[in-house]
Amino acid sequence: MPPWRRVFEKPTIASPKILSVKVGEDFPVSPNRTMRPFRTTHRVPSNGYLIYKQEKSLLPQYQNLTGHEIGALVAAGTEVHEKHSVPDIAYTGDTTFDCFLDPANADILQARILITQATYIDDRQSPAKAKKRGHTRLMDIAS
Repeated sequence: MPPWRRVFEKPTIASPKILSVKVGEDFPVSPNRTMRPFRTTHRVPSNGYLIYKQEKSLLPQYQNLTGHEIGALVAAGTEVHEKHSVPDIAYTGDTTFDCFLDPANADILQARILITQATYIDDRQSPAKAKKRGHTRLMDIAS
């Protein structure tokens, strides 16, 4: 059974599906998506999660061919596509703004969808105090 199938088995209250995935480790969640946890900065150890979508594109040497010619190559067993992972959804949860500045988390800002928490919605809270408490201000994100 593919690992992603285990994720889609319906959990129940009596039998929850809890999976352990290490930071930086990719875990397949569907045939064309993987999930990778990353460290966030909060008062307590915490993680965020990136969902990557596997996409394919035509190799450069085949881009000028017609659909029929490409189909013939595929039928002959020629690999005409290259596969790559694209950051699709990023979830940071409650974190400080440092999470976005960490080079190890560069894919967060490349994701098509970003889900994060901004505990303070105005500038009444100083950046230093928000950081000390493990939070982000909306003003930090806006700037």
